[in-house]
Amino acid sequence: MKRLQALCLLLCLSVMAQAFNLDCYSFPNSNDPLQIPTYVPDSDEVCHPDVLYFPQGWNGSKYWMSNTPYPSSNVAFENPSIVVSNDGLNWGEPPGIENPIADVYQGTDINNNYNSDSQLFRYPDGATIGLIWRQKNGWNNELLKLKTSQNGIDWSSASTILSVWNTDPDLNESVLSPCILFNGSSYMLWTVNTKVNPRGVYLRHSMTPDFSDSEAILTDIGEFPEGFRVWHMDVEFIEGFFHMLASVGNPDTQEGRVLYLGKSLDGIHWSFSSQPVMTGVYGAWDALLYRSAFIPDDIGTGYKVWYGSMNTPRWRIGYSESQVNGYLEGPHNLQVDHFYDGQNHYAISWQAPTEDILGYKFYLNYELYATLISSQNHINLTINQAAPHEERVVIAVTALYANGESDPLVERLHIAMSNPQEPALPRDQPGIFPNPFKQGFYLDKASLRGIVELYDLKGRRLMREAPGKDQFIEPDSSLPSGVYLIRFITVDGASHTIKVLKMK
Repeated sequence: MKRLQALCLLLCLSVMAQAFNLDCYSFPNSNDPLQIPTYVPDSDEVCHPDVLYFPQGWNGSKYWMSNTPYPSSNVAFENPSIVVSNDGLNWGEPPGIENPIADVYQGTDINNNYNSDSQLFRYPDGATIGLIWRQKNGWNNELLKLKTSQNGIDWSSASTILSVWNTDPDLNESVLSPCILFNGSSYMLWTVNTKVNPRGVYLRHSMTPDFSDSEAILTDIGEFPEGFRVWHMDVEFIEGFFHMLASVGNPDTQEGRVLYLGKSLDGIHWSFSSQPVMTGVYGAWDALLYRSAFIPDDIGTGYKVWYGSMNTPRWRIGYSESQVNGYLEGPHNLQVDHFYDGQNHYAISWQAPTEDILGYKFYLNYELYATLISSQNHINLTINQAAPHEERVVIAVTALYANGESDPLVERLHIAMSNPQEPALPRDQPGIFPNPFKQGFYLDKASLRGIVELYDLKGRRLMREAPGKDQFIEPDSSLPSGVYLIRFITVDGASHTIKVLKMK
């Protein structure tokens, strides 16, 4: 896909939840738990794992894990800590670290003031990692805290990225199991609140890791067995899809506590396996499964899983891995030709991934837009740029087969706009050059009448005028220096575009 050089639009191919076949994927239980050191004297009980993997290593280690020690379910010790490994199996504290990383409550009301549920994430600069965790701050306040580090040893002071107040003491678990990702343009945060809604997995968006002003969106996670709820989860973005490994069970009866695997194209609409992909072993050290972490394996055909588990009253972490027979495969590439005419009209075309397709369904912003026959592998759209996310339009194509089912491997693309044609200017057409004395552009030979529009390189129209002869165009003085596009539209509808450089 070409990098944009002119007007562009990012279209992200996504779709509502599809019926992915996950039932055949199972993860074997480990005979023994991993030996993971903790800062708690004479205790190796630990839970809430989360793992970052650096194939080439990062500050001396390939695997970095956050976890919370939890000896005999004592919340006073449930303080996020860091351990490292180079094989994912043998873990130790990195030299120089002082665990726990989270600030420890020093008061006496420990049942209403404690830490839990840690997770690591990467910053887009490639040099920084973040650690978030949930902090109980009295019976009616829950906080999500953040610390950052550039070496995994030295950590910043804690900041609050979300604060939630509860008026009902029975509804005081509203931001459990936080999972945070940077999706390339913004941060996404999933949390669990099943006290309010039995299917309460919520998603927030933010341009920074601070979610104080974000809106919680209730996701669609489908149905689990009666009484079962998501209690803890890990979310990863792998090959164009969001994947969730969820600890599911009945929190009131302790029934279940098994792992389900889910998949989503947008992080909102999820499809889960109808059966657990991993269960506990009765009477064994991993009888009840809890918050677990996962990453794709080195060849991209399966998962590596670090699973939390409990057999009263001990908490441990085990390791498992499994091939998933194509479940991790990314979306196919649909070959998309140029499709922008400069006025929010788009012609989208694609190639069929197989020959036995009877037709397609085309979705725009999660709503069915058109049903097409197999030979009609193109569509014309007029898109309002007020999309779900700025500069983003969500489209989806599903394939229809003889058995009537849509192709479960729904195509997902980041589609870049092709450059609008910029024909060479005849001598009798207007030319543009910067005015050396003003912050703007001077139109030479602008005797032809029509419209002049100014765009930035993201396709946003900044100005529209009908200039006269020798008209000076002065854009908003707040516009930064850089490359812009000026488009001429003549009275007969013809148009052409010129790139210009604005200097301050």
